[in-house]
Amino acid sequence: MNTRWQFVILVLTSVLIPSALLAQESYPTKPIRIIVPFPTGRGPDITTRQIAAGMSPLLGQPVVIENRPGAAGIVGTEVAAKAAPDGYTLYAGPITTIAMAPYLYSSLPYDVERDFVPISQLNGTLIGIVIPPGLPVKSVKELIELSKKQPLNVGTSGVGSSLHLYAMWFAMLTGANFHYIHYNTSNPGPDLMAGRIDAAFDAIPSYVGTYHGGKVKILVVAGKVVAGKERHPSFPEVPTFAESGLAEFEPSSSSGLFAPTGVPQPIIDRLAVAVARASKSPDLIERFRAQGSEPGGSTPAEYAAFIKSEQAKWKRVIRAADVRLDQVK
Repeated sequence: MNTRWQFVILVLTSVLIPSALLAQESYPTKPIRIIVPFPTGRGPDITTRQIAAGMSPLLGQPVVIENRPGAAGIVGTEVAAKAAPDGYTLYAGPITTIAMAPYLYSSLPYDVERDFVPISQLNGTLIGIVIPPGLPVKSVKELIELSKKQPLNVGTSGVGSSLHLYAMWFAMLTGANFHYIHYNTSNPGPDLMAGRIDAAFDAIPSYVGTYHGGKVKILVVAGKVVAGKERHPSFPEVPTFAESGLAEFEPSSSSGLFAPTGVPQPIIDRLAVAVARASKSPDLIERFRAQGSEPGGSTPAEYAAFIKSEQAKWKRVIRAADVRLDQVK
């Protein structure tokens, strides 16, 4: 290489590298959008909006939500996967699209490990068995025994949905006999309250009001979701699966913040710190817990490890249940 080209490369390097570092240090300089792959008002949307509101003042820029629903979350996930890796388009990914969908579909227009970088967990949601008040059981053991006498009608939000997988996993572990009623809605709550179905394995936030109103019973829950196995502080009267002799049954529902692969690590780290600080708000913690949830706030490394464990768990469950959905093109 001659002296002239060495000089040109030296000049370009001295200009471009400091510029790239300066861009990372000054980030963000414009609004950040978070793609939520579900409609406004659905669980991941509500959680993300609450966390985003706390992140905005910490980052000095608006953090706006863009809802891109469709195909059980796959449409919005694909959009986020193809976004520019500049830190201004992020993705709020639920466990359904991150750890379940890859093993339910033979083909997806995105690859979680290739296309996304974990930033931080946004929340963890309490999962439990919800039954109508008239069902004559008071414990998980009694529910299993009743199902063996006569199959129980268990409501789900569709074949391969999280509600379906929770119930199938439970049946595989316990020998419970279930007949699945698949609804084309987010949850089977109305028919559950009316006693037209016998149970649902569902996210507790969907039933807080009806539970306190005596219209449904929460039989058991999956611990304190984020912070250990103890009972949830908002539902101290409800036993956990571990207390009920089913420590290996760990249904999970959560969402997290991701960036397209290629976003510089300093930006990833800054976003993770913003999530963690927003999640420590006493008001936010109180609101989340009242609804049967917990705010997140993990580091990128912690969240990456959590995602890997969830993927391994749901791969095992889905393969054992032999659930496969149509190919997505």
